[in-house]
Order: sequence, then C-alpha cells, then structure tokens
Amino acid sequence: MLIEIAAWAQQHPQSAEAWTLLGDTYLHIKQPYAAEKAFATALGISPKHAPAREGLGLVLIQTTRWAEAIKHLGIAHQLDRASTETLVHWGLALLGSGNLKAAHNRFQMALERDANNAHAWLNLGLVDTHRGAWLNAIEHFEKALAIKPDFAEALHNLALACRHTGNVAQSIQATIRLTELHSHHAAHWVLLAELYLNTGALELAQNAIQRALETDPGNPDIYVTQAALYSARREFSDAEGVLKTALALTRENPNARLEMGHLHLLQKRFDTGWDLHEARRHIAESPVRHFPQPEWTGEQLTDRTVLVHAEQGLGDTIMFAHCLPDLLQIAGHVVIEVSTRLAPLFARSFPQATVVGRDPQAANLDWLDQLATRIDCQVAIGSLPRYFRRNATQFVPHAGYLQADSARVARWRERLARFRRPVIGVAWRGGLPQTGREQRSLSLDSLGPLMRNSPAQWLSLQYGESAAQEVADLAQQGIDLPHWPETLANQDEVAALTCALDAVVTVCSTQAHLTGAIGRPGWVLTPFSPNWRYGAEGESMPWYPSLKLLRQTSPGDWTAPLTTLRQTFAT
Repeated sequence: MLIEIAAWAQQHPQSAEAWTLLGDTYLHIKQPYAAEKAFATALGISPKHAPAREGLGLVLIQTTRWAEAIKHLGIAHQLDRASTETLVHWGLALLGSGNLKAAHNRFQMALERDANNAHAWLNLGLVDTHRGAWLNAIEHFEKALAIKPDFAEALHNLALACRHTGNVAQSIQATIRLTELHSHHAAHWVLLAELYLNTGALELAQNAIQRALETDPGNPDIYVTQAALYSARREFSDAEGVLKTALALTRENPNARLEMGHLHLLQKRFDTGWDLHEARRHIAESPVRHFPQPEWTGEQLTDRTVLVHAEQGLGDTIMFAHCLPDLLQIAGHVVIEVSTRLAPLFARSFPQATVVGRDPQAANLDWLDQLATRIDCQVAIGSLPRYFRRNATQFVPHAGYLQADSARVARWRERLARFRRPVIGVAWRGGLPQTGREQRSLSLDSLGPLMRNSPAQWLSLQYGESAAQEVADLAQQGIDLPHWPETLANQDEVAALTCALDAVVTVCSTQAHLTGAIGRPGWVLTPFSPNWRYGAEGESMPWYPSLKLLRQTSPGDWTAPLTTLRQTFAT
C-alpha cells in the first residue's frame, strides 16, 4: 500500500491531498520523520490544507515536540473548527506539555460536539490521572469503554487507575480483558503478572510471565517482572540471572537496574545496591523531582548550603533521615524539604537545619526564592545512603535520631496512666495496593486472640478510614482497643504517643519506621518476601536497632510471628 501511495504522490506532485495521504500512511507504520516530510510538502502546496496541518501536529506529538505540535494543531483548528479529532489531538499536545487546564478544556469542547468520542473520554481520564483524581479517571475510562469495549488503551489505564485506588480486583479484571482482546501484546501480560505479584498470587503471576515470554522473548520488561517473582520466592540467584538477561538486551534499562539494586539491598550488598538504586531517577514514574540547582555528588560541602528534598512516602523519608546527622556534620548548612506532616518532627530533631514543610503534590518551586540562604546544590534524600551507608559498619547504633515533643509525650504518659501495663500500640495494615499491601497486612481479627490472652493493654496505631470500623467489629468480640483517629492523622502526635507506649507491634509500615527512628522498642511482623528495606533474613534491620523482625516462614502464613508474640507476652 505504501509503495502505491508514494507512486501516486509522485505522479501528482501538486496534490496536497496525495502528499497528506502519504503522510498519514507513514504515521500509521510509525515512520514519523518520513510523515513529517510528506505533510510539509502538502503544506508547501496548500498552507491552508487542514488535514496536512493536523497530520504535522500528530508527527510532532509522536516526536514529543509539544510546543510546535500545539502551534500547528491550533492552526488546524482555526482552519477546520468542525473537526472533533483536531480538538482531541490539540488537547493531547497540551497534555504532553503539562498544561492540564487547557488540555481538559479541549477535550471537553470535543465532547460537547461528539459525546461518543471514546478518545476524548480516554484523554479526559488521563488529565485526571495527572491531577491524582483517580476516581474521576476511572469514570472517564469506563465511559470510553462503554463506547468502544475493545479499546486497549482505555482498559490499560483503567487497570492502572483501579490499582491506585486499591481496587485490585477490578484492575485484574480489566487486565484479563486486555489479554483476551490483545493476547499478542506482551505488555498486557506483564501488567497482569505485576498485579498478581502484588496480591501474592505467585503461580498466576508465573503463568502470565510465561505467556509474555511466548509472545515477545526479547522484551526486557518481562525479565524484570520475572526477577520480582523469583525474589518473592526467595530464589535470589535466579532473580539476578534474569536481570542480567534484561540488561544484556538493553544495557541501561532503568527498570532492570533498579530491580537489581533492590535485590542487592535486600541481601545487604550496600556498595553496589545504592549505586544501582540511582536508576529510580530514570524510570517512568520516578519519585525524584527536578530542582534547578546542581546535584550534590559527594564533593566537599564546607561553607556550602545543600538542599535535601523528600521522595516517595513518609516511611522512606523517615528511614533515609538516618543519614541526615552525617550530612549535617560536613555541610555549611542544610535545608530539608519534607511533607508538612513530618516538618514539626524534623525541625525539632535537626534544629541546626532549615526545615521546610511542603505538600508532596506541589510542583512549584517559588519557596526556594524565599529562603534566607542561597542553595548551592541539592540531593534527593534517597541518594544520601549512597554516600553514608555503603557498608554495614556505617549503620552506627542509635537510641533515636528523631525526637518527639517532650511536652506531648508527658501528656500522653499521663493519659495512659489509667491503663494496665504494659501498653502496646498495634498497626496491622501497611503499604498501598501497588506496593504489596495484601502480603504486608493482616486482619485485626487475627490479632484478637493475642490481645484477649495478653496481660497488656493494646491500643490502635492504625491510620486510615477503615480502621475505626475494624476496631468496632473487634469490640463485638469483647476486646477493647482504644482508637483515636484525630491523633493518628498527626504524625507529630503519633510520635509522642509512640514514645509514651511501652512497645509497638506493627506490620511493615510508616509506623515501623517511626517507632525505630525514635528509638522505641517494637516487633515488626514481616512477610515471607519482604521489601528490600527489611532485608532478606535476620531478626534486626540496620536502620533501627530497637526493632525486632518476626518473619513469616511461608508465604501468607502469620502463624510463626504471632506464636512468637504470644509467647513473648505470656512471660
């Protein structure tokens, strides 16, 4: 077909329609630069030819030249105001440039003209995902699918949005539908495998990976997911082997390098692990934000001011803060940017630093101009261990590097005085659906026998809306578990309460990091296949000397950790 259309264009060199058709054909077979030349020829013949102008805009979208794409699609809209597709493509260019408001406006305009435009509904959902409005995104993806049930892109994004909201079952359902409609796309099988891995369904994950390998054995992403499966089975040498295969296919593959880094860190191979951990900067959803100042790479900091900025969740920020005392010793001054929820705790713990509390979703950097000191360089907090924790001996024992408010601690001790001793805080759920919540968590009911037969007074440290109902259900069994949601929404208050407790029992969660960082005793219920932060084996973790890890001995079975706890509290 391409040969015939190219010949026709050569036979009609002054036909804008012929050159536009040739450009469309090149676009269809993903040859954007050949398409660009054809559209440019068409516009040279007829500058007001709207289809050629729109086609050029699509080329520019494909090659991520957003500003040029916006310009040409805007012109195409002026030439043909009746075209719904031009509005949709214009919105895509605006979305690519980060102008969410304008993109949303163009998609809405398209839907006002044609409410059955599936692509407009899809793209409206993509705007929602960039804003973090996941429920709205799901609604818009479902509208796209109601119009076009076999719309692969809408199904894929629906699966991702459902995973973000915690609806793993719907996410899996959407992905299964994807594999039924497009079984020859390895990426769909990889996504399904990842979802099964997050729920602990290892055999189903293995089946999905096998289908992906049959479809596209040269796809390195398959081997990255397969490595995660081997790691979940504690088959670490096999995991490293398939990651080497992935890296042989694409040497600088950031997903493979990051997975290899996590594997090394899981095994406490810190020297190579932290270097590989830097690959997180280059993955699709990198947690590391960009700042205008040059990056600190370990050079001398005397008389210089360095900005440390948070990344990922509260637990990681707390854990990586283990390195802040080292940085404070060598820098002229340190500015620490963290979530507003952690700012009071960090300001008290590191009084010689300037601590700035920020909304993690805030993108603007205007606050940098308001600082009393000029920033010389910057570093993500997750990169600090690369310089200060390259071997086990650099994890110096501590009694707590974060300091709770002493006045609040005193008030909590007074409040807890009415309870029998010891008073034990408990958190039973941790993580997000995409970070293995199901494997890391257990039901409050399963802790009921432990609480009922223990001489201790237990109280809830579980954050989240569902915790209150779970506590109420436990009360029906005659077990009183005090639960103060207003306290648990305030990290500084939680730190004070944790300090006033005799000990903490928690799953792998922010509460585990907080307990260890303030130096309080605690037991961490650890899954068979833990996150790299907790190490592959042993009863302790180098970050927090006060914590003891109680590990599952088989996947999904909490019997061994709970038995150890029951014996501990029976003595």
